[in-house]
Amino acid sequence: MQKLLLLIALCFLCTLSLAAQQGPPPPQPPKTSPPAPERNPALWKEYSFPEDNIRFRFPVEPVVEEDSIESGGNKMPVRRYKREAFMKFFLDVTDQNTRKMETNIAKSTDFLDILVAATAGTNKVLKKELVNIDGHPGMFFAYETNDDHMVRGKLFVVGTKVYVAGTDIRKVPPIGYNAENNFEVPAMAFLDSIHVISK
Repeated sequence: MQKLLLLIALCFLCTLSLAAQQGPPPPQPPKTSPPAPERNPALWKEYSFPEDNIRFRFPVEPVVEEDSIESGGNKMPVRRYKREAFMKFFLDVTDQNTRKMETNIAKSTDFLDILVAATAGTNKVLKKELVNIDGHPGMFFAYETNDDHMVRGKLFVVGTKVYVAGTDIRKVPPIGYNAENNFEVPAMAFLDSIHVISK
């Protein structure tokens, strides 16, 4: 019986000795949240909105809001497609409804400059460039706001509708994935994905 107890004690000591040699379990990596969808345009989906003849890629399904603005005594409906997180994405569609905008004046640089100036307000415009969205006149613009935000956008005209799309992000040091140049990659991924749906 003593031999059996001695054998059990010996086995117990060996087990303790092995456990001590192995040491504590390795530390687990910290749990991290999945990256924000804004950071990875390759994973975005395309969304279509036939009522506004538009399709575009977005980080998540956009929130849709409806409103109206008044100009020259006319009330004009506005539909906004948006995503607000650390980076804001939006596309506003204003129906001028009383007049066809896509005429020679709408295609002129002066008219597009006026639209950019109205969009940027008193902020410093860094870039303006004529663009074409599926055969429709438009302009790319970028400006810095007075409170250190970087806004990039495109505006264009189709029939009676004026489209203003953009991204807005607070200027930060380039830290993290796709943060270079204040998130130019996701901004341009959205803006370049905008297409007019043919009727």
